[in-house]
Amino acid sequence: MTRRRRAKESARIHRIYAYCRMSPRESEKPDLTLTHQEHAIKIFSMNAFQLPVSEFFCDTGTEGHKNLIERPRGKDLTDVMERGDVIIATRLDRFCRSAKDLLAQIPILKDTECSLFFCEEFGDIPLVGGGPEHEAYQEAVIATLSAVQHIENAHRRDHSESKKIEWAAQGGWLGGGLPYGYRKVEVFDGKRKRTKLEPVPEEQEWIELIFKMKKRKLSSRKIADQLNSLQNEKVWHYRSIDKILKGRKYQAIA
Repeated sequence: MTRRRRAKESARIHRIYAYCRMSPRESEKPDLTLTHQEHAIKIFSMNAFQLPVSEFFCDTGTEGHKNLIERPRGKDLTDVMERGDVIIATRLDRFCRSAKDLLAQIPILKDTECSLFFCEEFGDIPLVGGGPEHEAYQEAVIATLSAVQHIENAHRRDHSESKKIEWAAQGGWLGGGLPYGYRKVEVFDGKRKRTKLEPVPEEQEWIELIFKMKKRKLSSRKIADQLNSLQNEKVWHYRSIDKILKGRKYQAIA
């Protein structure tokens, strides 16, 4: 940025705010400490605008999975920012939890006519604001962030599906109809209360009998008829037999 441009930028600035964040587990990483972030932002502010930072908003002991407005000092920042303010953070992951979160913040910053800088990632080119000369670059970055968001969403879906499969393999209940031969029981998975399926012994005996009959090449209708002739507590239908014979929950018995 030239000296003339710096002087022009400085004249338009209302206040310069800095945002820093450090989670407990990041305290031993030199480039993530609050001291490092504050020092980097101070130097950037003087080099880019010849102005000191008006106020630092620092969240300590705050994990990155929280949105900006869910963090104590992050909310304070969004409450005070006004037209002409400059917001500086060292990196995107200090300011937002994800590409999706940042994309949600960009329209708010644009409406407020604030400028947003990530001094260690994008240098003196703002991601929001700063005049029409930066618009093409900002649009390219936003398009890239949108692509990253789709990748993050796909990764989350894949992770969620793998967790469901893992839970089901442990006997967890994923909802839907309760399969014959099982009952629901509440268990604690860490601090989380979840539902597992527990075998009902007397019903499991009928299931084992059904598979034995199937091995004798009996049809579902024949199996239902024989089960109904052996007892009168439950009326068996061939569709119920089909569900058991084809159900993944019963394949270990097959």
